[in-house]
Amino acid sequence: MMPSTLPEQSLTVTMNQYQAGIVSYLNVVVAQTLALNNEKTAVDIRGRRLNACVLLVKGLGGGWKGFQEASLKSSAGRAATVIAS
Repeated sequence: MMPSTLPEQSLTVTMNQYQAGIVSYLNVVVAQTLALNNEKTAVDIRGRRLNACVLLVKGLGGGWKGFQEASLKSSAGRAATVIAS
């Protein structure tokens, strides 16, 4: 699997350097810390984006409960139309 972010690439390079005896394990730990912080930041941003989407739907007058009820009513209406035909 190829590393996708710069901290992950840095970690891979640093691990290879450590295995070759070029750098100390401290460099590996620093690279791991950077990669972990990058992942934590990405998860935090994803959570904030999802929260913003929910707030947008609520702000526009929608809601999860209302959406589900409308969807169920619409499905029931279509089923009744098909049966009546």
